[in-house]
Amino acid sequence: MFIDPNDFSGSDSERLNQAVARAAAEGVVVRIGKRKGEREYWLLDSAVLVPSNTVMILENCRWKLSNSCRDNFIRSANCVPGGEFVEQAENIHISGIGNVVLEGAENPRSTGDSGKRNKAYSTDYTSSYGTDGMIPDAMETWGDWRNIGILLVRVKNFSLEGVTVKDPHCWSISLEYCPDGLVRNIQFDSTGCLTEHSGKPFVRNQDGLDLRRGCKRIRIENIRGRTGDDVIALTAIAGRSRPAGQAKTTEFCGMQPEGEIND
Repeated sequence: MFIDPNDFSGSDSERLNQAVARAAAEGVVVRIGKRKGEREYWLLDSAVLVPSNTVMILENCRWKLSNSCRDNFIRSANCVPGGEFVEQAENIHISGIGNVVLEGAENPRSTGDSGKRNKAYSTDYTSSYGTDGMIPDAMETWGDWRNIGILLVRVKNFSLEGVTVKDPHCWSISLEYCPDGLVRNIQFDSTGCLTEHSGKPFVRNQDGLDLRRGCKRIRIENIRGRTGDDVIALTAIAGRSRPAGQAKTTEFCGMQPEGEIND
């Protein structure tokens, strides 16, 4: 038995989220193929949140972020913005079959990590393209964790395979405090700039796969393609403890207080 988001109503993000939540609750697989209707691709205005005990199969489908979206493609559902702590999640498995592409917006609101100010045209490595940076007196003029393509935090026993990430708004995949996992058969296709726009404004820090603190016993194989920065980055950089889910940070978690978990 499969759950199909085409059987639900609402925006594309709402339909995808309803299907994933139903599948996890009933212990069945959510299978996402082409969107039925006037267009075949799924247009996201917010992230698809994946809870524990989810098996998601993506089959010959394309997801694209809308120009109004300032969020991930996929995020583990335990990541609650503004929450002080991220609850432990487990058993999340995402598998692509055939040609599966997750693609950034044509005219994104924000790109780059939290050290990048959003501007119409980036002039150095402290800035990155984003329409939010063109709004006078806008508060959200810097990149943050919402620009990451796929974000898994405190997920134990996971797998991610068989997808292409095209022109993400920052890193394609980021893992924080995720032990016992498999990442394989992933392709990156990042140009480092918005090629469809005159002047080709820069998109900074398009890493491929980033493993942050607390990532252990993870097998990585068959990673390929082009990125705007590191293809694979193992970056367990020390930091101070802080509440999770804050704006203006690239990592969702602050450094955890348990000590050894940070190794």
